[in-house]
Amino acid sequence: MADTDIQEATEESNNDKSPGVAALLSAVGIIFPIATGAGQIYNGQVGKGIALSVVQCINVVLIFFLIGLFTYPLVGVYAIYDAHKNAK
Repeated sequence: MADTDIQEATEESNNDKSPGVAALLSAVGIIFPIATGAGQIYNGQVGKGIALSVVQCINVVLIFFLIGLFTYPLVGVYAIYDAHKNAK
C-alpha cells in the first residue's frame, strides 16, 4: 500500500505544474541561453534542462560560424514546446 501512495503522490505533484509557467521559463532562454532549460527543471526534468542549457551555450559560440543562426532558435522553440507539453 505504501508504494501505491508514493506513486499517487508523485503523479499528483507532476500534475500541478502550470504549462504556461513552464513555457515562459523556457522562453527566457531566448534572451539568456543559460536559462533555456528552466522550464524543464521546473517540470522536474533536471537532466534535460541542464542539457538544453549547455546546448544553447554551445549554439551561442556557433553563431560566429553561422550554423548557430539556425540551431539557436530551433533549440529555443523546442525547449518552449517541450516544457509546455510535459507540464500538461
